[in-house]
Amino acid sequence: MPHVPHCRRFLRQAPEILARTPGDRVFRRELLARWEELHPVARPDFVVRVALIGAESVGKSVLTERLAERLGGVAVPEYGRDAFPWADPGYEARPEHLEKIAYAHRTSVEQAAGRAVRYLISDTEAVTTEVWSEFYLGAVPAGVRRAVATQRFDLVLYLEADVPWVDDGVRSWQSDRARFAERLLERAEEEPTPVVRIGGDWAAREEASIEAIRALGAPRGPLGLPGRWGRSL
Repeated sequence: MPHVPHCRRFLRQAPEILARTPGDRVFRRELLARWEELHPVARPDFVVRVALIGAESVGKSVLTERLAERLGGVAVPEYGRDAFPWADPGYEARPEHLEKIAYAHRTSVEQAAGRAVRYLISDTEAVTTEVWSEFYLGAVPAGVRRAVATQRFDLVLYLEADVPWVDDGVRSWQSDRARFAERLLERAEEEPTPVVRIGGDWAAREEASIEAIRALGAPRGPLGLPGRWGRSL
């Protein structure tokens, strides 16, 4: 495994890098610039993971693809969007449906991390499924709570519901859009992952998102490395 010595050498240099730079942001930039020195087995733990959340029709799917394209990363589409017939008047959500969505999307994220180059951009995450559970079921299934507790993201971009709602045949919550958006933001901000609010027109959202990702920092982990990296190594 020819990359292992390079990976180990880089990690041994981590305290030195942190000591000579103003903090985690510079460390992260240096790590991303030296990506090829990391062994492929180690790379998933160093991928910058960003989740886009928001109410219906705020541009999550399109922006996920745009950010991944601009950053040279991988996009993870929303699993739950087409998993069940949400707009069908006869459809009745069940706890196992929401648990399947939470588990399947988390699995998609972890698989994508294995092939990502530096950045992973996810369309929604488990807190969104949790809030959908509150709205659909009036309660949150245990499997959804587990997904929230075990998912790993470095940044959450919350897309404001300040653009028109568009009926695409799948969306079904126009009347409760504002209430859902408010609850989702409230719940997301209770989690330790930093949340950045993104609003404005489509172009403004894209540029603000890029700026937030590039400015990303992370708390120190127990090994002196940023955030979840310290827990993972």
